[in-house]
Amino acid sequence: MRRDNWTRQETLIALYVYLKTPFGRLHSRTPDIIEVAKLLGRTPDSIAMKCCNIAACDPTHQQRGIKGLSGASRLTKELYAEFERAPETVAFDAAQAYGAIAKTEIPQDEEATWEPMEGLERSAIVKVRVNQRLFRTIILVGYGWQCAVCRLRISPLLVASHIVPWSIDPFHRMNPHNGLCLCVLHDKAFDIGYMVIDDDLRVRFTEKLHQYAEDEPVKQTLTCFEGRSILLPERWPPSHELLARHRKFHQGPLS
Repeated sequence: MRRDNWTRQETLIALYVYLKTPFGRLHSRTPDIIEVAKLLGRTPDSIAMKCCNIAACDPTHQQRGIKGLSGASRLTKELYAEFERAPETVAFDAAQAYGAIAKTEIPQDEEATWEPMEGLERSAIVKVRVNQRLFRTIILVGYGWQCAVCRLRISPLLVASHIVPWSIDPFHRMNPHNGLCLCVLHDKAFDIGYMVIDDDLRVRFTEKLHQYAEDEPVKQTLTCFEGRSILLPERWPPSHELLARHRKFHQGPLS
């Protein structure tokens, strides 16, 4: 097995694995890690260690007191910092690097909604579809595949919801701090401003919902969560700044 230094391409592949894998499964027994080890000619332990080195660069884990393994290389630190600055570009590069070595097509979201497809070159369409699918995976994995409000765990009913819509600020459309895992009902309520998240990361409902407040279905599925803390992800928690922008965009006092 190889013991030479990691290249940027290999580190991108490790980042791709890290983005798609729950923190608790970053070990040598995880099938995806075993498969990547075979592709790179390295041991599963070395792949798991590289993923943990990436985790050590993540401020979320540092704040939780989970530092991963020490000794992350300069390349690993630089690549992680690059991902934080330009997640749309680096995430796609990571997906491409994995696809090239695995000789497989990277999963895409065929019903891409981030931008109109008409007039775009094929390469641009692929990038949008790959990133949209990867963003969903990053967000849902981070929240343990459950709604941050009601804890629903039915995957087809979960959405990687943007805090600030991608149509308003494309710069943040691949920013994992701009994502919430919500069920379809709470995603829609959040999207149209019936529901917001306050500075204390608690669920609040606006006056837009006031006229329906006494309806029993509304009490059972929405306002029963008033004041409840949202579920926080294991990495990339929602940005307070972006949540404030969401509240300001929808304006109106809280109920």
